[in-house]
Amino acid sequence: QLIGRKTWPDSAAFPEVRGLRGPLSCLSEARYGIVWGAMGAARSSLEAAIDYSKEREQFGKKIREFEGVSFKIARMAARIESARLVALKAAWLKDQGQPFSKEASIAKLLGSEAAVDVTRDAIQIFGGNGYSREYPVERLYRDAKVTEIYEGTSEIQRLVIARNETGLLVPTGGTWRTEAVPTSEPIPTRTTRENDGGPVEKPLLRFDAGKVG
Repeated sequence: QLIGRKTWPDSAAFPEVRGLRGPLSCLSEARYGIVWGAMGAARSSLEAAIDYSKEREQFGKKIREFEGVSFKIARMAARIESARLVALKAAWLKDQGQPFSKEASIAKLLGSEAAVDVTRDAIQIFGGNGYSREYPVERLYRDAKVTEIYEGTSEIQRLVIARNETGLLVPTGGTWRTEAVPTSEPIPTRTTRENDGGPVEKPLLRFDAGKVG
């Protein structure tokens, strides 16, 4: 395999993957990575809000002295820290070579939603200035909001978490198999439609999660 003047050994090639399994096996890592982007937007918003609360005065006081502002800042800090710890657990599982699909989805769900809440609270602290491009929080809010959308929306993360908890796993590496049931019971089926539009009963499939290499 020659690329320019550099020759790469065969051991550097990607392992063979078939069909949808390859792309899906990358989603957990991608979702985990997005968490830290969301946390960056949230942390920047918190720091900007703290700095602004130290400068802005109302009724002869710095606005940080009002509980309505200081309690928001406390909540923002708590949301960031809790989401960060969940993300670190997903990282630890990955480093241990253990499945972490559910934890990655939990981290993305909590991290992205925390980032949206934190950046929105920052805009609230800034008041009308929060809409101005002279301050960073309006951009940070947009940066946070998109993390609820790409690499699987928050609704998809809830689906992944629910299927992991209930046993109906989603494909994240491994093989599909037909649901194992006692011979005395009928195999569960689901109704689908073929190209001709007619309903067809097919076996319900189950996924055996394997280690993603």
